Amino acid sequence: MLKRFKIVGLCLVAVFALSAMAAGTASANPPKWWRCVVGTPTESPPCPGSTEKQEELGSGVREKFTSHIKTGTVKELKVPGVVTIVCTGETDEGYIEGKGAANPGTDMLVKKVFTGCTVKEKSGCSVKSPGAASGTIELKSNISSVLEWAKSTGNEALDKLGTAGVEFVKLEFTGTGCPLITKSEVKGEVLGKLLPVGTYAKEGELVFPCPAITRYWEGEPRVEKGLTEVLNAFGFPAEFCDQDIIVSELHPITVK
Repeated sequence: MLKRFKIVGLCLVAVFALSAMAAGTASANPPKWWRCVVGTPTESPPCPGSTEKQEELGSGVREKFTSHIKTGTVKELKVPGVVTIVCTGETDEGYIEGKGAANPGTDMLVKKVFTGCTVKEKSGCSVKSPGAASGTIELKSNISSVLEWAKSTGNEALDKLGTAGVEFVKLEFTGTGCPLITKSEVKGEVLGKLLPVGTYAKEGELVFPCPAITRYWEGEPRVEKGLTEVLNAFGFPAEFCDQDIIVSELHPITVK
């Protein structure tokens, strides 16, 4: 009997060890931020300058960026059956940061302000965030994001913005034709496509498409996952349609 207990115990130890190994590899090999700095080129893809080399953003290394709305586009926050908010302008600033092997692809959105915001087809209703002027929506400070893979293979990357259960912004509505609930939190997570991937440049594009992307891949081998909490407002699923131009302040950057 004692021998049987020992065998069972060894089996349990093996199971726990395998589980720990699986958990350890689940977050392995995510997309990473890279930049071009002064030096001798050593590998492909090449940096734009002949005297530049590429390097991965290491732990604690930061690259500042700004972003603005892509010319000819608008931003939309859609809550089907409730409200659609349209914004025509935006100013952003933040930084990309290397976090080492455990979590290398992160960035922090320090400030994001939407302007020219109106309630679609409701001219008598205005929208804003608390303390802002009418038509201005300022998101909470220091919203973090992480890089994830868009597919089971290849190097197409996604930026997963926000944290489940954490508020992006609170909206306030005043006037006629507004939603019955005049205040609502917007929270959850949202996935955007980073373009281009694998090509160094000081300008890139971040696209949050509609319909929204809700699935991504992580780990090695890659495993498909869904968002912990989809973007929502008024207690209903929401969609954020957006096309931003991201501008690196100092160096050409890429994701791979």
